[in-house]
Amino acid sequence: MPAKKYKVTLTQEERIELEKLTSKGKIAVRKLIHVQILLLADEAGERTSLKDADIAKAQNVSRLTVERVRKRFVEEGIDLAINPRVQKRRIPKKLDGRSFFGSNCLFSSTRRTF
Repeated sequence: MPAKKYKVTLTQEERIELEKLTSKGKIAVRKLIHVQILLLADEAGERTSLKDADIAKAQNVSRLTVERVRKRFVEEGIDLAINPRVQKRRIPKKLDGRSFFGSNCLFSSTRRTF
């Protein structure tokens, strides 16, 4: 297996901040998983990180997810690594009220007469 391209090294302040996030009561699941991935992947000081496959198995995600979180941390910073990216390709639905009403009547189990 080749050497890791993106190495996660957290400062003490970043590590404390991430550990606080994991102990909070309410946090989005995706954000929590990304925080835990970064904590497990940390190689700062004398710590040795787990392999991506081991982190993925522990967090019940794919190995590619672990790699992407590592990459976003190194290239974009801690905030962008733990927060979900806004989806740009979201296409709005083209169904207005009248079309919705017509399709609702069409697929309804009982026939309506108006």
